[in-house]
Amino acid sequence: MSGRLLGPLSGSPSVTQGAGNIGQALNCVRNIILAAALDCDCRARVEEALARLEQFERHRENRRRILMIRDRQCTIAALLELLPDLSALDARAPDGGVIEEASLLLADIASAANTGAQILNEMLNAEARYATPARGS
Repeated sequence: MSGRLLGPLSGSPSVTQGAGNIGQALNCVRNIILAAALDCDCRARVEEALARLEQFERHRENRRRILMIRDRQCTIAALLELLPDLSALDARAPDGGVIEEASLLLADIASAANTGAQILNEMLNAEARYATPARGS
């Protein structure tokens, strides 16, 4: 192992809970600007700037999620290295300590995998929201 500390494995209900706040804020700003009495050229430039900012934020969130997924991969790999070889267990008199250790490690691996899957699903959901924007324009 590389000496890297493993973080907590229990995933929260929403791993990337604050991720949608930027998109909501941008939509709010966009609605305020569209409702304002700006001339058409100015409004178009502001809309362009908001679209670029939205794209930047989407890419930033995707990078953050990818880093979180890579962290889960490293966690799982490290835990797999710690998992004892269960083929050496004697079926007639299994070592309870080895079985308990393997059980705990497998539970931690499952937790890391579930958290990773949740992050990937949130990434897919975010991309689907951007693909079908709910804008009033």
